[in-house]
Amino acid sequence: MRSPLSALIAAALGTAALSPVMAQGSATKPKASTTHKPAAAVSVPAGSGEDAVVGVCNSRKVTWGQLVAKIKVENPALLNQSIASIVGSRAGDAFFGANPKDTFTITRGEALNELRQHPNQQISQQLELLLTQMAVDDEATREKVQPTERQVDDKVGKLLKNLRDGGTIPKGQTDAQFLSTHNLTLDKLKSNFRPQCQILNLIEKDLTRKLGHPAGPEDILQASHILVAVKDVAPTASSDEKKKADDAAQVKIKQVLAEIRSGKISFADAAKANSDDPGSKDKGGDLGIFMRGMMLKEFENGAFTAKPSVITEPIKSDAGYHIILVTRAGKDIPATERAQFFDKYETELIQNFLPTVVQKNNKVENRLQKLVPQQQAPQGFGGQRPPR
Repeated sequence: MRSPLSALIAAALGTAALSPVMAQGSATKPKASTTHKPAAAVSVPAGSGEDAVVGVCNSRKVTWGQLVAKIKVENPALLNQSIASIVGSRAGDAFFGANPKDTFTITRGEALNELRQHPNQQISQQLELLLTQMAVDDEATREKVQPTERQVDDKVGKLLKNLRDGGTIPKGQTDAQFLSTHNLTLDKLKSNFRPQCQILNLIEKDLTRKLGHPAGPEDILQASHILVAVKDVAPTASSDEKKKADDAAQVKIKQVLAEIRSGKISFADAAKANSDDPGSKDKGGDLGIFMRGMMLKEFENGAFTAKPSVITEPIKSDAGYHIILVTRAGKDIPATERAQFFDKYETELIQNFLPTVVQKNNKVENRLQKLVPQQQAPQGFGGQRPPR
């Protein structure tokens, strides 16, 4: 979870909702490559200069001039550094190339044209971010979930309150005075947080559609589990060998369950001694709070049908065999704690949902991306996961 201050810094760059996702490659992901094609060998965007179309989102186009103007306002240091690199490279060729010269000149238009044809990854990411914001806006309009001014105000108000409660905003300093130190106004902050509200509204509607009802306390819980993994066998193993490994895991999980029920050992101690889940075993099997859709289907079905404080019979999933102990049903988790849970996983939820919005539901094209060195983006949280 990002701190309030890091959220404010992201907002200052106009990326409050989407920058963590973009940094992990959740939007249009570049393909892996170990070489950089010379720009001369790649088709540059159609048109010329600032009128060139460098990006498309559905029926809307982004010109090079529009992108430059946006970067100039929101991240002038990036534009200055990128232009300086272009000018420096051209100056080096002029002064120390095959035909050295004593003087060198370059116009604003020439520098921008050169940057357009030789963009760096940061410039391309700024376009990617803009296109993603446009896609989210289009999706929110289609789904009729554009945020109200009240929702945006509440989001910004919560951020500022957290900053003030944490001492980041000094006593005696108004919100406006504090924001000015980050080159922000309250209106600009609200504008930058609007995409976050849009994507959260889309997530809420999608979740309601999947659950068949608005998400509520009954859709979250806290549970512990013990996992006994099925021993890996060779891909060429016979069916008897695979069955033997499966049977061994079943025997062990049943033995562990019997020891707990007899009072020989506590659930937490049994998890520490026997669980194959490295993420929870040292915590006595505690998985913390989670909601529907976050776990493997078989595990989730078992957890949400279990009675609190009653250990389930062994449940098989792709991860192995589990026994589950629901420690708190959603209705028993205080509202403030549920809110903290949703805040904690807000970025994760966005990261999981955003590729669907950008890639599946919208036509998005970043024409600068093909002109920069390609690298594989790290994989983010992608859908259901086994308890770990």
